[in-house]
Amino acid sequence: MNMRILIGSIVAASLAVPLTMGLAAAVSETAGSGPAVATVPDSVSVEQPAGFPLGNDLPRSLASLPFGPGEETTFELGYGVIKAGEATISVVGLQDYFGQSVIHLRTRARSNGFFDAFYKVRDQADSFADADSLFARYFNKHLREGGYERDVEIHFDQIHGMAYYPDGRESETPPGTHDIITAFFRVRTLPLEAGSIELMPAHGDKRKYDLKVKVLRRETIKTIFGKTACVVVQPMITEEGLFSHQGDLLVWLTDDERRVPVLMKASIPVGAIEARLTRYTPGGAWE
Repeated sequence: MNMRILIGSIVAASLAVPLTMGLAAAVSETAGSGPAVATVPDSVSVEQPAGFPLGNDLPRSLASLPFGPGEETTFELGYGVIKAGEATISVVGLQDYFGQSVIHLRTRARSNGFFDAFYKVRDQADSFADADSLFARYFNKHLREGGYERDVEIHFDQIHGMAYYPDGRESETPPGTHDIITAFFRVRTLPLEAGSIELMPAHGDKRKYDLKVKVLRRETIKTIFGKTACVVVQPMITEEGLFSHQGDLLVWLTDDERRVPVLMKASIPVGAIEARLTRYTPGGAWE
């Protein structure tokens, strides 16, 4: 493998750490006003169904969420001493989705100036989570990685259990389905007791799968907040082919009411990739 391909592989893997848990994303630098929503099929139900299965561990009001509008976490992505770029996770705020209140969530990843010459990355993903349940309503991502480009858009019908794509394809989904970003934010709302395992139905790339999140342990690490008590969780996608090595991703969340992600580590064949929190902007109050 020549040096250019090796560096490109490291950059791609670095930026795939947040992508794996739904922390990387799409489009161009100017896409700041929210996603363009495609036409929804006539059969889509966008109203909140009666008796929707929230579960005792899900927030029933915005005030109970550990995050608020305007929250932003920024991570430095790298391989050892090699710094490849940065990723951000943002809570944009409340928006209207066909008459229903949704929380707009956004992730972005980009390579730094040096690596742009080898493997330029400009990724962004946007997700609209139901404000009452955090289940997925709408998702899009736009990947720009080297010469590779890919766009994905999904509308979720939580009542009839369907996911719709702009090209006319559709897939059945179980009740309470997440996309990869809403699943990450749901994890932040859970009790996260050591040894516990959470299973969440999820859908992406025209297929459904279960996201399994195992709470491994509690430990204290050094972060931008100083010595910080954290909960370590291990997310795994339980479908063959989505992960070449299941269980290789670890996420450290602050062990407090905010559950801020401060560190992520993922294994690759040539070592380990890290995403470490470098900036944090707390969210405001929901209105």
